[in-house]
Amino acid sequence: MRCEAVLAAALVASAAAEPAMRRPAGVAFIHRHPFRATQPTFNAKVTRIVLDVVVRGRDHKPIPDLEAKDFEVLEDGRARPLSSFEEVRMPASIAGPRTNVGPELQAGVPASVDVPTVAVIFEELGPEARRLARQAAVSLVNGASPIRAGVFVLRNGLEQVHPLTLDRDALRRAIDAAAERPGCPVFESHLGHRQAQMTACSPAGESQMHRQRGVNTFAGLTAVVDALAGFRGRKSVALFSEGLDLTSGARGQFGDDRRSRFEALIARASEANVAFYTFDAAGLRLHTTATGQLMEEPRAGLSLLARETGGAFADGSNGLRPAVARMWADMQHYYLLSFDSDRDVTGSSVRVRVRVKVRGATVLVRDRYGRAPAGAQPGSVP
Repeated sequence: MRCEAVLAAALVASAAAEPAMRRPAGVAFIHRHPFRATQPTFNAKVTRIVLDVVVRGRDHKPIPDLEAKDFEVLEDGRARPLSSFEEVRMPASIAGPRTNVGPELQAGVPASVDVPTVAVIFEELGPEARRLARQAAVSLVNGASPIRAGVFVLRNGLEQVHPLTLDRDALRRAIDAAAERPGCPVFESHLGHRQAQMTACSPAGESQMHRQRGVNTFAGLTAVVDALAGFRGRKSVALFSEGLDLTSGARGQFGDDRRSRFEALIARASEANVAFYTFDAAGLRLHTTATGQLMEEPRAGLSLLARETGGAFADGSNGLRPAVARMWADMQHYYLLSFDSDRDVTGSSVRVRVRVKVRGATVLVRDRYGRAPAGAQPGSVP
């Protein structure tokens, strides 16, 4: 059995083993409006599609108190009436960063309780990138509201540093441990010997390393998405990387099957309603004078993965913690919308767009939905 499949099963098992409990004292989840969106359901005639939608204002903060009439959902360009609508937010009295939490927030919370769930992943980071990623990841788990999180490292495969938990101390220790795992970033983020670094990391050469890294990365990320799929509440992946290696040869062109694997990952994340927040932990990069290829290649995949799954991308030029704070705010306040579709989505992908009648607003939502064919393994390693 593949390592990724074992880790995914372990994550689900650990969540199922968490004891049932009441929500911690003082913690309330505000649900406005009388009916609640359900998980997506598929049958021969009607599909109920559920979208969790983040709406930010010009100040990058969530916009509260919107109503169903403020939203418009388009399915492949066709307007669809909402089947349900709900605003979900944490009370302002406890929202916001805090370093220490009481024991009532350390206890296990079952998957049926809709606290935010986050997988923190360090993917092939160099020394400086690990330092920046550690600072940002610690600030993410230090929030006052309950958050279910796990810590992982992608190095030639997926490594679980700590399973999903609400224990902040354990998460901080796991983040420290992850930050000590040396990585092999394909893209040199500062002046240096990019080709020498790639060759040193992979004696087989650049081309083979490009493909194998992509295969391992997409397989590991798919395993994490599968593990998050069964949880309620907003589900996110915080991916700290120095760039997803999608190109080889001519700019913008895939040299092998990484394109199909990458698109399968996006489709699976959209199906599972998992948003990717991607962070380019490399910081300031060197522009090439000819095409800027070194600058744009690494972040292109990170940006695309975030945009198409309803998350957000941030580079490291101004530090990562402000972007992590915005991710935290997104988890504390969002809208649940659903609509019914008569489209046959098996083995296909349907584009969806959400518009909000608020000037200057930014909408974060997955831009497609679908269902993989039976037996499909989007990120499997041959």
